[in-house]
Amino acid sequence: METKAHHALVGLFAVILVAAGGFFALWLSGVSDREYAQYDVIFDGPVRGLRESSEVRFNGIQVGEVTAIGLDPDIPSRVIARIRVVAETPVRVDSFAQLEPQGLTGLSYVQISGESADAPLLYSPPSQPPPRIFARRTQIDDLFEGTEGVLDSAQIALVRLSSLLSESNVDEISATLANLRSNPAPV
Repeated sequence: METKAHHALVGLFAVILVAAGGFFALWLSGVSDREYAQYDVIFDGPVRGLRESSEVRFNGIQVGEVTAIGLDPDIPSRVIARIRVVAETPVRVDSFAQLEPQGLTGLSYVQISGESADAPLLYSPPSQPPPRIFARRTQIDDLFEGTEGVLDSAQIALVRLSSLLSESNVDEISATLANLRSNPAPV
């Protein structure tokens, strides 16, 4: 017995399914009609926990992501992070960036803040190299940098304390205390 299939209906269903899959793939890849601006953030020193696709925030609101990280070819101690932010973000010529920790994960994000609302906007022309935003040091950077000195000082103090509490010094202090107990000072 032969089944009556509607070949046109099955074909239409297959075409609709393929088109829906294509639209889903476009949606999943994040293709949108939003415009973005690119900037280079200049860090003097290491960028602990920053990686490509890390968040970029403006005054705490996520506005973009890090697209590339590399060393400055002229000054190797400098790190350049290329960021992409939504074009409506009010990045101004006096804006600065900071590297902020993201919880306890060890990852970081770029925080952009502005100085004044009167400063002109920092324009990112599409055919030119991206404008630069310079990063400021954070308190965490100072803390990490200062820990080496604190550890050295603590190590010196422990060595001195260890020599002060040597076996011979402990015996001498014990003998002195015993002598004081047996010969009390006149009052």
